[in-house]
Amino acid sequence: MNLQDLRKFDTVVEAQAALRESGYAEEFDTKEGKVYALSSQKEYQPEELKIVADARFEGMSNPSDNMVLYVIEAKDGVKGTMLDNMGGSESAQDPELLKKIPMDKNEGSK
Repeated sequence: MNLQDLRKFDTVVEAQAALRESGYAEEFDTKEGKVYALSSQKEYQPEELKIVADARFEGMSNPSDNMVLYVIEAKDGVKGTMLDNMGGSESAQDPELLKKIPMDKNEGSK
């Protein structure tokens, strides 16, 4: 899957399913100053990861349904996604930690 194709999906669920089929199977989450891969239970420092793309999804009726999907690759080859709230809701992820994860300048935001 070409990561620029993330824009064609109407929902975050559809985008995540397509990414899983393309090998982005891990789910990442932030906690206590680290990023965790939930399935493998590996923990990462921000510099061990790279955000290769992101896409925003807006809820049709409720601004609190607005989400951003980060597509992440780790230096050890693990690939996956991380979801976060955007807009009116409190962030589900540690915003300071997210800022420390480098963004691939070739892909940028979607």
